[in-house]
Amino acid sequence: MSLFLAVAGLESVTGADGRVTVEGSIAVVNGAPRPVEVAGAGKVADVMVWGQQRIAPAATGRFPVSVAVTCSDDAGTRPLPVEMSVLTADGMRRTVTMELDLVGSRWFEFVERG
Repeated sequence: MSLFLAVAGLESVTGADGRVTVEGSIAVVNGAPRPVEVAGAGKVADVMVWGQQRIAPAATGRFPVSVAVTCSDDAGTRPLPVEMSVLTADGMRRTVTMELDLVGSRWFEFVERG
């Protein structure tokens, strides 16, 4: 299994009391030679992923996400943990935690500004 994760879109940003909530989407790329079924596995830390989809080899799936970040000097530079449930071609379901980098993404400036 070889999955890659990146920020894909930005819908809205709200903030209060030193926290920023970002509503947007993430892209999950299947780098494996076989299709996988990927779903949001629940809330990890302050990241919630919704949806489920089959992703072909070398293809990308997009998932809606809500992220709440406590603002600090290094908030935007720390990768966020994202938990996904993955059903592989051999029928095995696995829960994987991947890191979502914000540096260089559209979300970064909002998290940094807080």
